[in-house]
Amino acid sequence: MRAAIGVLAAIVAGCGGRIEASAPAPAVTPTPITASAPTPTTRRVVISAAGDLVLNALAMGSVRAGGDEAAGYRALLDGYARAVRDDEIAYLNLEMPLVDDVIALEPGWAPSPARDARAPVLGGTVELARVLASIGVDVVGVANNHAYDQGYDGLRRTLAALDDARVAHAGTSSESLEHALEPVLLERDGARVALISATVQLNRRAHGAGAIHLGRTSPIDRIERAIRDARSHADVVVVAPHWGRDFAMRADSEQRALARAFVDAGADLVLGTGPHVLHEIVRVPSARGEAVVAYSLGNVASGMGRAYRLGHDPPENVHPANVRAEGRDGLVLRVAITIDERGAITFERVEGVALWTENDFLARGDRVHVRVVPLDEAAPDVRAEREPAVRAALGDAIELVPIAP
Repeated sequence: MRAAIGVLAAIVAGCGGRIEASAPAPAVTPTPITASAPTPTTRRVVISAAGDLVLNALAMGSVRAGGDEAAGYRALLDGYARAVRDDEIAYLNLEMPLVDDVIALEPGWAPSPARDARAPVLGGTVELARVLASIGVDVVGVANNHAYDQGYDGLRRTLAALDDARVAHAGTSSESLEHALEPVLLERDGARVALISATVQLNRRAHGAGAIHLGRTSPIDRIERAIRDARSHADVVVVAPHWGRDFAMRADSEQRALARAFVDAGADLVLGTGPHVLHEIVRVPSARGEAVVAYSLGNVASGMGRAYRLGHDPPENVHPANVRAEGRDGLVLRVAITIDERGAITFERVEGVALWTENDFLARGDRVHVRVVPLDEAAPDVRAEREPAVRAALGDAIELVPIAP
């Protein structure tokens, strides 16, 4: 992480204590947020956001193939890392515990006449937290359907690993759900950004505090109150919901209603994840001028789409996670926001770098290499097929740009 960014307060669980001024930041501290008015001068902040980092057994096998996990994670995420800049606050959704030894890993399966559906059980390693910090990730969402894949103990250890690596995290707590509801507050160049995260679904449950679950443990009015409270402490409020159905190709009415409720409560930027495919990005009116809603940012990296064949329609009798190209599409969304002296915000720029996850499963079988690259660097025939599809999915409110040299 970058020393220029400081966490004013972060009240997610497993907090590891105050960070000295000379240490890299943002840091997670147990200090509660105290009310203070935004600074009455024009400020500017750049936020980047990417989708789900969800590494199944195939992707983890690629990470471990060379025997050095840190190097494996770096190789996997190289294309994403090169799309993240030093002058921005970088967010992604960490859709996996950083623990793999509590509950046996399970690939999962889709429902069929012979068996019921079973969700995958995921797990990585704590080394990933250190790699995320080193490549510039400032804050991650941990409230998602895989939060309890390694039980409450796995979640607690995941939060501790992020704390040790000094990666801020939102939407979960090992102390209480009230702690999990409070935002992570980050500062950059005098602009304060609050981030709140929550999930609509949980694959499994565990005893103890944990993930903010929309509509059950934390109904929408509690999230709205948290947004309004964050509004009084921050110049920009970001809400990162994990929602939607896997491989649904567009946002549904529930997601659109939730997004509107978040904006009405005071959110400026909504960063949706969960469907594992790219959805529309839109500008919507708000009391402060406008807000931007990204309904789904796709995957940062995964082992999905392993059996995708260029130029072929996916077979209907195979789970889309295995055969659809959309599971290998990704995006680094970048928004540049100006806050004027009255507190009104303007989105100067809404742009993104399209990503593509290379996966040579069909050519190599068990010895698979998985890595993320900018779509501009993918094979020409892949670019020719995926770029129009990505542009169609995202809509006209965002400009796709090449990766910076």
